[in-house]
Amino acid sequence: MKTMKTKLFINGEEKTFTAPSFINVKMHKRAVELMLELNVDNPTPDELDTLIDFIVEVYGKQFTSEEFEEGFDGRQLNDKIAETLYGARGMDWAEIKKAYEKMAKENANEDKKEKN
Repeated sequence: MKTMKTKLFINGEEKTFTAPSFINVKMHKRAVELMLELNVDNPTPDELDTLIDFIVEVYGKQFTSEEFEEGFDGRQLNDKIAETLYGARGMDWAEIKKAYEKMAKENANEDKKEKN
């Protein structure tokens, strides 16, 4: 299983945090609940707060929600949310993302063939 890491800028310094190698079933269940209950692809501000709190929990509270919000690159937030939700379930987001991209490309190619 891939180790999850995240980089935050705290007090002007880049720090790297590693999620614990053990993630209990409770966190797995919470990830499933969040994926079912929230619009994780386009979350509201309140949903983002919930998802950020989950990230903090998965990383063993090595940093606070505020430190995450202030120190994480917002352009990478959607991938970090997905990586954490899938990672808590024992899945590798990078591999899932590659599979989605491959399917999208294949579907686009099929659409082109049908039009011709």
